[in-house]
Order: sequence, then structure tokens, then C-alpha cells
Amino acid sequence: MFDERIIANKAGVNQAIQLRNKLFQEGVKIEGQLIKAEKAFLDDAVANKNAFAIAIGKAQAYVDIRNTLSPTIAIDMLSKQLGGRAKMLLVKHLK
Repeated sequence: MFDERIIANKAGVNQAIQLRNKLFQEGVKIEGQLIKAEKAFLDDAVANKNAFAIAIGKAQAYVDIRNTLSPTIAIDMLSKQLGGRAKMLLVKHLK
């Protein structure tokens, strides 16, 4: 019985690690999209405002998902940085 609990716990830990890694990869992708959208917005604010706003929304949604999953899946520095950057860009450029 003890061995079964250890095996079940290891399986749960492995799943959490896999999910955390997939989320991190998605976060890196979203961060790249946000940087690209910001540069485009700074080049031509009128033409790229909607894409910039969508990129900020994606970043905020990612951070919200990560916060919802904690403490089961630990929040990483990318999530914290992305959340701060999205908030700063929203206030600086769109409000």
C-alpha cells in the first residue's frame, strides 16, 4: 500500500512538471508575440493598436492561468515578468 502511494505521488509530480514545462514554453511564445506587437505598435500606433491590445490580453490571460494553477504548479519568473510587463504596457500605451 505504501509503495502504491509513492508511485501515485511520483506520477502526479511528473504530470505537474510536464504541464509546467508546456506552460513555460507557451509563456515564452506569448512573450515573443508581445515584444513583436509592441515594436509594431511603436512604429505605427494606429495600424497596430488592435494587435498590440490582443498581445497584452494574451499575456494577462497567461499570467491569470498560472496564478490559478499555483501552488500546485509553481509560478516562475517568466510569469511574474510577463505580468508586470503587460500591466506596464497597458497603462503606458493604452489607458
